[in-house]
Amino acid sequence: MPNPAKTPVEAWSKVPDDVNVSFASDNVRYPKEQVPVASSKEWKVKAWKGEKVHTQILVWTKKSIPEVSFSTGDLSDGKGHLIRSENIKAAFVRYVMTDEFGEGCDERTPEKYKSSLVEDPIDIIETIAVEANTVQPLWLSVKVPADVPAGKYTGSVIINAKRSMFFPYQSMLVTGCFPTLSMEVRS
Repeated sequence: MPNPAKTPVEAWSKVPDDVNVSFASDNVRYPKEQVPVASSKEWKVKAWKGEKVHTQILVWTKKSIPEVSFSTGDLSDGKGHLIRSENIKAAFVRYVMTDEFGEGCDERTPEKYKSSLVEDPIDIIETIAVEANTVQPLWLSVKVPADVPAGKYTGSVIINAKRSMFFPYQSMLVTGCFPTLSMEVRS
């Protein structure tokens, strides 16, 4: 899908490495054409038992990459306790075309509202091509089992983008649990 926003070629020329990867906030949408402000090789988070926590991993590149993939594994506390890989999900985030909200709901004509690409759907695919001078987000979720012992769990994500890159992450658990919900449904 063609991007209506202009790519800041000068900003991309100043990126020191051809391929870059970083953890990034799960509360930010990263424009596809902009060099992201992110430089974290490690994700540290506190989570409750039974909670699901999220982050993004960004891949940005000055050169086209025909195939980017990833792999995750178990998280371990070093004492034999695991958060198994089936509780860890990752998927690429796609960009979709949108327009600005502007004056609210009214007739949407192209000349009245600017269009742009924004991150939106999470796509369950194994690999994705990444064009030169673009950002490709990856959404990472960890579901902490309610019965896992509290402690500091570590693991890694491997990003394969022309070369393999290893990124450690941690999920730090507190001793409490979310309260359980009990509900009775009547007809």
